[in-house]
Amino acid sequence: MHWNAIIRGLLALVVLAHASHAGASSLFDDDTVVNVGLVGPLGTLIAADDDSVELPFTLLANGFEHAIDVRVRGKSRRRVCDFPPLRLNFPDDDTAQTIFAGQDKLKLVTHCFDRESAQADILQEYAAYRIFNIISDIGYRVRLLHVTYTDTDGLPGESTFTRYGFLIESASELADRVGGTPVDVSGVSLAALDDGQEAAVYVFQYLIGNTDWSLVTANEDDVCCHNGDLIDIGD
Repeated sequence: MHWNAIIRGLLALVVLAHASHAGASSLFDDDTVVNVGLVGPLGTLIAADDDSVELPFTLLANGFEHAIDVRVRGKSRRRVCDFPPLRLNFPDDDTAQTIFAGQDKLKLVTHCFDRESAQADILQEYAAYRIFNIISDIGYRVRLLHVTYTDTDGLPGESTFTRYGFLIESASELADRVGGTPVDVSGVSLAALDDGQEAAVYVFQYLIGNTDWSLVTANEDDVCCHNGDLIDIGD
């Protein structure tokens, strides 16, 4: 069995080969920017700072309204960001014939800070994913959003604002797309990884100047790897 790694966090890269493209989702087949609205108790959600708290929101996109649940997510970004990353949880029967058809739970990467440079930061992060998608088919796909947030809590401050964000393909969708199986282990050896894809990941991480990752060990977690996921694709 070959253990293969996908980097998540700043980048989501996979250390493997032999991809299959079955089961791709239309959400990530297009690269046009999607204008969406996210309406709900945003102030309460962010103030709770607890990923076990999931609150009802309405997601507006392409003329459809989706009743979804939203929670905060992440580790280091929750500690340093003014605006945390989010996870969107779609009901099973609400997305047919829409851009989100077939989706279950999606990570939303947000703007982190409310300053002009933060918009450039998130676009650069989005571009990093897209660049690696050009290098390899084995990596998380992303979709850029222009999100108008509306906080229904009525708290002091700006209640409606628009920022860039992007959605990340789910781990289960990626695994299905490449014909693999997600694996939870505490660590792996470099010898277990595909040499060619492993080398591509190292060079690409160097290219973008990212040092916060590991292909073989976890950090503050029981599951390998640091800012990475493991997928067994086999031969």
